[in-house]
Amino acid sequence: MKRLGYFDTVKGIGILLVVLGHATFVNERILTFICAFHMPLFFIVSGMLIAYKEEQSASFKDIFYRKLKSIIIPYLCFSICYTVIDILSVYFNQISLNDLKINLICTGSFAGSGPLWFLPTLFICEMIFHVLLKKAGLRSGIMISLIISLTGYVIWRFFEPFYTASKLDLTKYFLLNFAFIIIRSMICLVFLSLSYVLFKLVSTDDNILSNRSVQAISGIALLASCAVLSASNTNIDIHNMDYGNIVLFLLNAFCGSVGLILLCRSLPEIRVLNIIRFWGKNSLIIMATHLNFYILFLGNVIAYKINPYITHAKEYVLLFNIMLVTMIVETLLIFLINRYVPWIAGRSHK
Repeated sequence: MKRLGYFDTVKGIGILLVVLGHATFVNERILTFICAFHMPLFFIVSGMLIAYKEEQSASFKDIFYRKLKSIIIPYLCFSICYTVIDILSVYFNQISLNDLKINLICTGSFAGSGPLWFLPTLFICEMIFHVLLKKAGLRSGIMISLIISLTGYVIWRFFEPFYTASKLDLTKYFLLNFAFIIIRSMICLVFLSLSYVLFKLVSTDDNILSNRSVQAISGIALLASCAVLSASNTNIDIHNMDYGNIVLFLLNAFCGSVGLILLCRSLPEIRVLNIIRFWGKNSLIIMATHLNFYILFLGNVIAYKINPYITHAKEYVLLFNIMLVTMIVETLLIFLINRYVPWIAGRSHK
């Protein structure tokens, strides 16, 4: 099946927004806009790819083992790396022993330490969605998935105080983390189900969105809507299930994500986008390594060393240099992982 290049472009821009969201000196308004859709984007792309690849036609066993290799194996491999780094960080007094214990609890319960929270959540979402498609059919499966998402959000409203209080008792925190990841996956299921339907509706060649000009205008309009509406909500953090106004959260998530997808779909296949597509194809590696491998921290250190020599727009140049150094190091790391240990990222040697 032909790979859709614009999805790689979307994921490339998306992972740049993730890194930018964790960088310093980002304007608060811009940060709120980025956080409104940059993580829902990856769930929505996953739902659309399920529709494009027609994965529902494969056996559940085949899907399960395929996702186990591409999602859970990377989660386990990078979690081991995180643990080694955390132990060294404790030794050099960079984090406390209690921080190490909490990270181990998050890892062992599959709630995920740092950015790795995304992988088990996506895995559970996809498994639930595939079961619903196979057992209930398309229409009923979509309706049930929406009900599951709504139920998950209602449960979270009652569960949140108990979960927050459990952090004082690490044993209770460990046990409640299993419920935490299930609830988070239930809520995020809405992105897979609606994006699956949306892709089925607009993927035909005879609809108005097949025109590139319409795609570009619609994409810009949706992104602009997200920029305006996101200012009325708080900074979104799906990791810790901080959604602010849930209606605005869902509206901004789809406006921003679908807007970016349409805009990228309208772009011609030009070489200047190759590096963006490369990052998109390897977005899992960047997501897993930019924070806990201290690559973004290295970008900050080097950028601060350069900053005294900058005479104009120092904050903007500083941010640019942080991103530049970070992505250069990430690109080198991607080449090394893909060349020597591709199984860490859920791939096989070519």
